Amino acid sequence: LKKFRQVPDSGLRHCGHVSRAVGLTLEAKGFHYPVGARCWVKLNDTERVEAEIVGFDGECAYLMSIGQTQGIGPGMLIT
Repeated sequence: LKKFRQVPDSGLRHCGHVSRAVGLTLEAKGFHYPVGARCWVKLNDTERVEAEIVGFDGECAYLMSIGQTQGIGPGMLIT
């Protein structure tokens, strides 16, 4: 499983951060992309979890994790 979570650098820059997680749903701030866009939640220097934007409310974006949410915490960067 660890092998699948290791992905090459996307080349994107920091766009937001995790503010909350409930189940597989993540709440992000500072992240402004449309519903359906894909992004990465950076767990550490070599591991990321893919997520998709599924909604928004004002300055908050709601993301659905494509993989597991284990290890995701508040303040983690989203690119």
